[in-house]
Amino acid sequence: MGLFNTEDIKAYIDKPKSEDYYIKAFEKYNLTGVDQFKWNWSWWSFFGGVFFLLYRKLYIEALIFFIILTIVGQLPTSIDQIPVIGEIDIVYFLTWIASGGIFPYFVYRRFRKIKNETDNYIEDKRIDKIRELGGVNNWALVIGFIFSALSISFGIYVLFISMNV
Repeated sequence: MGLFNTEDIKAYIDKPKSEDYYIKAFEKYNLTGVDQFKWNWSWWSFFGGVFFLLYRKLYIEALIFFIILTIVGQLPTSIDQIPVIGEIDIVYFLTWIASGGIFPYFVYRRFRKIKNETDNYIEDKRIDKIRELGGVNNWALVIGFIFSALSISFGIYVLFISMNV
């Protein structure tokens, strides 16, 4: 695979079910030997958003995306000002669509950075270091699940309150 050893990618991803997806995505991002963005859809990054970024140890990107969502969420949502789909404004929805295609590239960029940092390591130590620096944070899944459960519970609560008024 071009500039990358698939063992490096597997060590970085550290999730066997996801390895093939990322190997193909990383190949797309570096087809000509030059890093370049290519749209690569990920349902996990679309639905996971900030939690996907935290899960993949992309902390700065998660903070930036959270700030963007906060700003976009504050935009007016009346039909006169911004198009809406039901109660979801189109700008907010497009932000989530963008996350589904862009976030895998952030994973790639982090892989490249770690790969460059570990190039001078001896093979066994390099793979171990890539695995240590890469991989995932399982706590992000727990936090995401709790946040989702609380959000759904709050939504149901609001729905019942509005029906009883």
